[in-house]
Amino acid sequence: MIRSAHKKLFRRSFLFGIAGTAALVALFNSCNDTGTSPYAPSISYKRPGVAGLKDQAIVPDTLIASGSGVINGYSITPPLPAGLTFDTKTGRIYGTGTVLDTPGTLHIVSASGPSGTGTAKVIICVGEPAHVCDTRAPYGPYTQAFVWTKPNVPMTPDTNLFLPLGGRVTDFTISPALPAGLTLNPVNGIISGTPTTVMAAKEFIVSVIGPFGIDSQHVSIAVLDNAFPVRLLEKGVARFQGSCTGCHNSDGKGSPGATPPLFKSDYLMKDKSRLIRIQLLGIPNEADTATTIVVNGESFTSQMSAQMANDSDIAAVLTFERTLLNGATDFISPSLVGHIRDSLLTRCAQIGPNCGWGIDTTH
Repeated sequence: MIRSAHKKLFRRSFLFGIAGTAALVALFNSCNDTGTSPYAPSISYKRPGVAGLKDQAIVPDTLIASGSGVINGYSITPPLPAGLTFDTKTGRIYGTGTVLDTPGTLHIVSASGPSGTGTAKVIICVGEPAHVCDTRAPYGPYTQAFVWTKPNVPMTPDTNLFLPLGGRVTDFTISPALPAGLTLNPVNGIISGTPTTVMAAKEFIVSVIGPFGIDSQHVSIAVLDNAFPVRLLEKGVARFQGSCTGCHNSDGKGSPGATPPLFKSDYLMKDKSRLIRIQLLGIPNEADTATTIVVNGESFTSQMSAQMANDSDIAAVLTFERTLLNGATDFISPSLVGHIRDSLLTRCAQIGPNCGWGIDTTH
């Protein structure tokens, strides 16, 4: 028994030695010939925007180094305002600014190491009570939250209105990546270009980045088949913005527990005829729908009045909601709306005055 126990202990020690050796080999292989990390430094500042008052010491700003890149020293360009000091060993910024710089200056800090260089951005602003530094977070809505075009047709550029509405902007990024042919200008945020293939509507998030915050803007873009009747979308977006945003919000996402979402709505995508009936009769109505509807698993009891609109208007707004808010690739035609309107007139005549909120007989 004792000999058997010794064998087991030896086997475990041997295996542990192999595993430990493998770990050391892996660690050694991750280093270059000098024994240092092969990765360039990765750095950022705790505060990417520093606002101070003239002749008063700023709160020191320090660097955060992430990753395993070795750092030998730091440099900064352009030089800091008079009175402020940059520590080339630690990257720390401190001191008392003696010259006004109220717009603020963007500085690039470089961390140099044997395997490369990492950079970080920081804006330094020196103000006084009469000329306060602008420390507002950026705010950058787009001229169009919903954009569409067709393959090989240049998209109307979507412009970001960041300049007069918020704080300073240093960069724009977008997620997910735009389709082939479309680009985001990282300096002014304009989305433009000529897409090459069809793409169902997709929501993109543009990050409007500034030294004192980040603003996120949502833009839906669709590249439609050449046969798609874009005139319906043009009319539909106008009607949506004029009639629907008061309850469902400008992004169509509604209000949890109060107003159902039109954006990414399973209810909106299930039954075209039901959507048309709701437009014509409202909610609730005895002809078609129950008092409670379930959207994406959530129950709603909010009411909606019948829409006094012609066939084309109803087809347009429903096509917009299904296409731009939900990624549908088909459309609702005015003729389908007209057909259902006629069938409801007959049905409501049989039900009587309790048939919804009333129905417009005009096509």
